[in-house]
Amino acid sequence: MSKRAVSILSVILLAAGTGCKNETTPPTTEVSLSTSNDGTMINLLVSFPPSDTLVIMCRDETPLDTVVVGGADTVIYTLDSTFLKVCEEHNLLKIDIYPGTFISVSLASVPIATKGDTITINDRDTLILISDTSGYGVISSRYVKLTEYTGGLYAPLPSSTYRDTVSADSNDTLVVWIDHDRDSAMGYDGDDIFGVLIIGPDGKELRIIANTSGWDTFTGYRGLDLCFRCMTR
Repeated sequence: MSKRAVSILSVILLAAGTGCKNETTPPTTEVSLSTSNDGTMINLLVSFPPSDTLVIMCRDETPLDTVVVGGADTVIYTLDSTFLKVCEEHNLLKIDIYPGTFISVSLASVPIATKGDTITINDRDTLILISDTSGYGVISSRYVKLTEYTGGLYAPLPSSTYRDTVSADSNDTLVVWIDHDRDSAMGYDGDDIFGVLIIGPDGKELRIIANTSGWDTFTGYRGLDLCFRCMTR
């Protein structure tokens, strides 16, 4: 397990008052997420890490990397494609702050509902699969575009290969690009959401590595959840 260099932001904490000892409650450790490098990197900003060493892990506690904090109050760790290759499940990361004590980081929380041949995303965007003799015609709503999956770990950058309608056979994989903030931008921006639509004999499943539930949104990541056991355990 490698010890990767991380960016460290030092925060100077000033104590008010003189002549007495102030008892303070230790600040709460928090983790926020962002993306960089055209959506191929996940940035984990860990505020007030409680120990000098953090271990980044997959959901099943397979180690990814070790971060040496060095006494900093804020640490930024950048996660590359190692995450997609090593982790069997992509909906959660763990940060081991003490041996056996974890912070869980949700990477996949986008409301997705499937009813018949219609898939609804975030209660507003849709994909409709229409059966034909060769498989399906897949039709998207206004803020959703589709393209064929041609390999690799990441969704293609918008927008040249994406379109409103795609033909798929009964055992196929498509890439989905969602304009989450509805700004109708033709190229990539950090408010986009990308997913993979897997069509197979057992049904249809849309998988998205993003989080639009709650206050802390995580969008812009182009990594694809291509494992067939993720999200179903």
